[in-house]
Amino acid sequence: MIVATAGHIDHGKTLLVKALTGVDADRLPEEKQRGLTIDLGFAYLPVDGGPTIGFVDVPGHERFIRNMLAGVSGIDLALLIVAADDGPMPQTEEHLAILDLLDIRRGAVAVTKTDRVDEQRAAEVVEDIRILLAGTCLEDASMFPVSSPRGTGVAELREFLESMARAIPSRTTTGGFRLAVDRSFHLKGAGLVVTGAVFAGETHHEDRLMVTPGGLEVRVRGIHAQNHESASGAAGQRCALNLTGRGLGRDSVARGDWLVAPALDSPTRRFDARLKVLVSETRPLRHWTPVHVHVGAAALTGRVALLEDRSIRPGEAGLVQIVLDSMTSVAFGDRFVIRDQSARRTVGGGRVIDPFAPGRGRRTPGRLALIKATDEDDPEKAFRGMCAASSQGIDLDRFAVARNLSKSGVADAAHRASTVVAKTAGAGTAVAREIWEQAKSGIVKAIAGHHADASDSQGISLDQLRATAGSDFGRALFEAAIDDLVTSGTIVREAGRLRQTDHRTALPPKDAALWDRISPLLEADQGRPPSVPDLATSLKMPPRTLEQFLVRLGRQGLAVQVSRNRFMTPAMVRQLAGTAERVAANSPNRRFTARMFRDATALGRNLTIEVLEFFDRSGFTRRIGDERTVLKPAADAFESRDARQAEAG
Repeated sequence: MIVATAGHIDHGKTLLVKALTGVDADRLPEEKQRGLTIDLGFAYLPVDGGPTIGFVDVPGHERFIRNMLAGVSGIDLALLIVAADDGPMPQTEEHLAILDLLDIRRGAVAVTKTDRVDEQRAAEVVEDIRILLAGTCLEDASMFPVSSPRGTGVAELREFLESMARAIPSRTTTGGFRLAVDRSFHLKGAGLVVTGAVFAGETHHEDRLMVTPGGLEVRVRGIHAQNHESASGAAGQRCALNLTGRGLGRDSVARGDWLVAPALDSPTRRFDARLKVLVSETRPLRHWTPVHVHVGAAALTGRVALLEDRSIRPGEAGLVQIVLDSMTSVAFGDRFVIRDQSARRTVGGGRVIDPFAPGRGRRTPGRLALIKATDEDDPEKAFRGMCAASSQGIDLDRFAVARNLSKSGVADAAHRASTVVAKTAGAGTAVAREIWEQAKSGIVKAIAGHHADASDSQGISLDQLRATAGSDFGRALFEAAIDDLVTSGTIVREAGRLRQTDHRTALPPKDAALWDRISPLLEADQGRPPSVPDLATSLKMPPRTLEQFLVRLGRQGLAVQVSRNRFMTPAMVRQLAGTAERVAANSPNRRFTARMFRDATALGRNLTIEVLEFFDRSGFTRRIGDERTVLKPAADAFESRDARQAEAG
């Protein structure tokens, strides 16, 4: 169990911790040189039949602000300390306000220095404290009058803390490992050591972790948890990790960084949150106010973008987007505090809702509905609400990272929420069943409308269908809906176009006869078809008339216009795309040049460039300098599903 001391400077926090544990927590920095069994800024109290109690002792006010926020996720109980001679002071109020913002609900109050006052004064201070605690997270906290030098009341407080340590349930270690680094230093003979509070998960010797936002991979060489050498470190503990790794130096890890499981290495500069402004503020918090943001062990600058109104009054809460000046790592539920631009006054705080907030459209009604649905602790309920609020679906991989959940856990939540999981990249995209069916219905209607407007067309292209179907789906989700319709036999994909299963086109006899003359000429020279002018000369017809005829056949899927004056058959295009795919696969960096493609196909230089530029426009390849890379399989880019099945049979 981790106990955080809080209270005004010189109210006896360090002396009380020493009386409770026998350890002076305010020791010299040279303590670090003793090895890995170092003092972490904590004092520890072993408990019979329970976990070791670790006390965070932070004597100074500014150090309290930094260190309290750094260790908040590891704090199980707050010990508010008020001196009987002074009574509650301004720093006492601010520390209590921070504890309230961070929602630390277990706590106790130690009234120190009772040996310096009479009983009447002690009673007055206790009453003042009760008034101060009213309406806060520590409203029902137990109160213990103590005198550290004399030992009065110390045994009773220690007994209370030990009983709490036995009663508090162990923290769950599900999810990926997350540690907020609040100290980093180098030990002779050991190397780099970092310390911090473990926010989630568990790590073991030889585990691979990522330093984020730096993106450096490290290996865990040694672990100290709760001041003892250990084989593991887990959520709710204070840990020191001895790290090693390629490129790891003295300055590779700094306060404010995170050590996370590799899957969680997703830093951000924007997160949506629910923020409460302290009642002690004298004026409302305005939109785009510059602030200091404390989250994890990081102290960052940024601004507060209000999402619902133009201001939040003191004592009230609202949805905001925190826009940082630098990257950090956060997850759903993380607590944070904001201070004013000079970092001298606490303004408010709250908890993270969406770690990956968008930069555009953050105040739209749809976005606000999605944020409110996301602000739900239960993953299944959140999933159901988010899918209902989002017409674009919920990316399962992103949801898993945002909530620090396993992929299997997210898949189970999606299943229990009765959503449709579309086969997109990664784990897929979850969509509300009603939205999914509406989108597919819109696709079917758009294809039917195309047939009604262009009965001679073999089908509609994907890009044209997206423009007319009226769906809010992104391209990947839209293609997944099409795949579902094709798999069910509702529509047919053929020669790069989509049509109804019963739609058939037939060339008029005159056109069919002309095509019978043209197609052998296009295929005669092994993938090197003549240009439109040369083809027109061979056929003894005007080039413009021939071009119009070939464009019309292109709409029916019989010809493909590769460039302004060049047409090919779909089979030729698929064959050349397959060659490009093989050339790329055999290249060390999976890229190829125009020359490599020309040599593999025996095309001339000009035709090579025409074909490759067509591939770029079609989304099959992407040009990178003088090279190209294949973006998708040739079969997916140019070949129909029906054709692939026929070839497989």
